[in-house]
Amino acid sequence: MPYDDFSNEELLEKYHKKPTVELRNEIYKRYANVAQAVARKYVGRGIEYEDILQVARMSLLKSIERFDIERGVKLQSFATPTIIGEIKNYFRAYGNSVKISRRSLGDITKIKLIANELSVDLGRQPTVAEIASRADMSEEYVLEMLDVMENSNSTSLDTVYSSENAYTLGELVGNFDKGYDSVDIKDSIKRALDVLSEKERYIIVQRYYKNKSQREVADILDVSQMYISRAERKIFEKLRHRL
Repeated sequence: MPYDDFSNEELLEKYHKKPTVELRNEIYKRYANVAQAVARKYVGRGIEYEDILQVARMSLLKSIERFDIERGVKLQSFATPTIIGEIKNYFRAYGNSVKISRRSLGDITKIKLIANELSVDLGRQPTVAEIASRADMSEEYVLEMLDVMENSNSTSLDTVYSSENAYTLGELVGNFDKGYDSVDIKDSIKRALDVLSEKERYIIVQRYYKNKSQREVADILDVSQMYISRAERKIFEKLRHRL
């Protein structure tokens, strides 16, 4: 195997310098036990283990992509509180004041799984249209489920986690991974963004480069969250044809 002679730290160093899907997947395999260990702690609390494990795995992937070796902490210490937070958010969906049907929860889990699979296959975040196609759902329904998922999950960015050092959740999630600058698809995305209006580009930058929620962007533009949701759907349709 091409990476057998590399330690975990060496792989993380290589990924930091030049991130690739192949490297990310290799690192993910080596740290998969972290997601499994955290997920097992939540067994017997009313949610199927496979659903919890899937949430943990997706959170681990995000942690790898956002991990900054210059922070001086280990990946496991960085990923563990992030995984715990995502699992707790998932549990909150069951006790949320806005009740979510069992079918919707099942569809949300399916959408998350497919989004994760597409992210690995494509080497980038999939569009709503791509998720909808593989899930055999309408784009509008996928957007609706994403809205439900987003509005059901909330954790304060000021929440302090204790690992080797004390960080708030906001510090842990960090900014958009600067390593993406070396990903080949960047140029294609930049060209595709040229078809968008200034307002549409602003929405995309705020949502997917600055990691703001739909509600946060809506507040900035003084519009409703539904307006942002619909605007994103139109934007994705434009980008789908351009890409």
